[in-house]
This record gives sequence, structure tokens and C-alpha cells, in this order.
Amino acid sequence: MASIRKRNGRHHVQVRRRGYPQATRSFTSREAASKWIKNVEVDMERGEYLPRVTMTVNELLLQYEAEEVPKQKGARHEFWRSSFLRKQMGHIHLRDLSPAFLAAHRDRRLKTVKASTISREFTTLSTAINTAIVEWAIPLASNPVSKVRVRNADIRRDRRLETGEERLMLKHAQPMLKRIIILALETAMRRGEILKIRKSNINFGNQTLLIPDTKTNSPRTPFVR
Repeated sequence: MASIRKRNGRHHVQVRRRGYPQATRSFTSREAASKWIKNVEVDMERGEYLPRVTMTVNELLLQYEAEEVPKQKGARHEFWRSSFLRKQMGHIHLRDLSPAFLAAHRDRRLKTVKASTISREFTTLSTAINTAIVEWAIPLASNPVSKVRVRNADIRRDRRLETGEERLMLKHAQPMLKRIIILALETAMRRGEILKIRKSNINFGNQTLLIPDTKTNSPRTPFVR
């Protein structure tokens, strides 16, 4: 079912069909409005119609920050990356967020940051877009981030302490930091895990430490060398 109403000199169109969200658009001429209705109805009949996406990247990421980021373990870092992306490309409409645009953004960023940084930023953007498609029913045909490559993003650091470096670190560290360094070296615990240690996690009888909240959501007890 379709209708055309003239308001303020423009023709406002509504197309309704079961199984689809309401499609709306406005035109300067009735002929253009009628032609659009026919195209939409044909696409709906074929099951090929995708509603027009009006959400901007800024709107997408603001909703992502409000609804999804607080649930994540690394919420602080995820929020920072999302905020940065909004400043960089928030004005872009999702329908215009193409692989070519993202590739150009990647190349500009590579002049100032490492590939791993861009990879993490793109992961944030990709997660937000996937959430919008699956959870919020935003009618995007695909995720453009998945079509952009970031080379050398997985090169991991293999640096190890050399002879004498541990002694120097401990010599110059403040008492609290010194304890953290020792614990990190002895257990290979992550920084976030160490900072969340509570007395109730320690079994003094067995001389073990339980880490209930880990990156993998699997509680563990680290081994001490």
C-alpha cells in the first residue's frame, strides 16, 4: 500500500508492505514520487528491497557507546577508540561508508600510528556496524570494514628482558610498582588482572591466587616460577 501527500510544496511518499519497515521519502514532483513507489514495490515483491539508511557514523557509535561498550571488559579503551572514530568520520552516513573511504583513512593514519592501532580502531568500528545490522535491524547490505586490509597489524612484540634489566627496573621502581612488576614477571598476569586482585582471591594455605575475571572469561590460577 502506497500513499502520496503534498506538504510544503513537496510530495511525501509512504510505502507499506507486510514484512518490511515503512519506506518513506519526499520528492519535488509527483511523477518522481510515483516512479519511486513502483521501484520500491517491485523490489519488495522480489525480496530485494533495502530501506534507505539515514544513520551517520556518529549516531551509530554514540548508540554503540551507550548500549554495548559498558558491557565489555576493555570498556575504557573501546570508548576512547569509538570517540576518536566519531571525530574522524562521524559526519559520514553509513550508506556512504565504503571500503575505498576506509582505505584512504587507513593510509592517512599509517603516517602517524602503527598498523596495530588502526586494526584495533577498525575492529571497534566493525563491531559497532555488525551490532547495528544484527541487533538494531539497520538495513546495511554488508560491513564495509570487512573488505579493508591492514597489513602488518598482527606483528607481535617478542622483546624479552635482557641481563640486568629486571634488576634495574626493580631498583628504580616505587614500592607499589615494584610489587606489581614482580607479580607480573612471576605469573605472566595481565595488568588489569593484577589491579583487580582482592584478599578473598588468595588461598594462603595453598599459596595460590584465583583470578576469577579474565580476558577469556575462564577463571584461572597462575603458576609461579
